[in-house]
Amino acid sequence: MKKIFIIAFLISCVLNANSFAQKQQKTRKISEMINDSQKTNNLLGDLLGGGLENSGNAELTILSAITFPNAVKVKYLNETQKLSKPRKKAVDKWLKDYNKTPDAKKFYTVEIAVEEDGVRYWVMAHETAVVGRLKSSAKKDDEIILNLRILGYYKKGKTTDYFLLAESVD
Repeated sequence: MKKIFIIAFLISCVLNANSFAQKQQKTRKISEMINDSQKTNNLLGDLLGGGLENSGNAELTILSAITFPNAVKVKYLNETQKLSKPRKKAVDKWLKDYNKTPDAKKFYTVEIAVEEDGVRYWVMAHETAVVGRLKSSAKKDDEIILNLRILGYYKKGKTTDYFLLAESVD
C-alpha cells in the first residue's frame, strides 16, 4: 500500500510540474520575428538573383506559404483602423492560397495598434478572436500576448511593410 501511495505521489508531482511548465509560455519579440524574416528573404533573394535593393522604386509583394505562429508580449494601445486596400488584398490572398480558409477573410477587416520596445506596429487582427476579446478584457497600455504570424511583406524602394497577423489573444 505504501508503494502505491509513493508511486501515485510521484506521478502527481510529474503531472503538476508538466502543467506548470506549459503555463509558462515563451514569448518572442516582433523585432526578432522581422529579423528572422529578413534573413530568410535575403537568403531567398540571393538564391533567386536578388537585385531589388538597387532597383530604385520597384514594388514587390511577397506572401509566404510557410509561417509559424509566435506568442509576442506587447503593449495594447486601444486603437483600431480599417485595413488599407493593399493590406486587405494581401491577407485575403494569403488566407485563400496558403491557409486554405478563404471564408475567414470576413474576419480580417481591421488592424490594432500595439507597441513593443517603443516601436509602434499595426497588426491585422481577427475580428472576434482578437478585437472583440480585447474590447471586453483589455485597457489601453495593458500588456497582452498575441499569437502572431508574419504573412509576408510589401517593399517599395528601401521601405518594407511587414504583414503582421494576430490570430488570437492569450
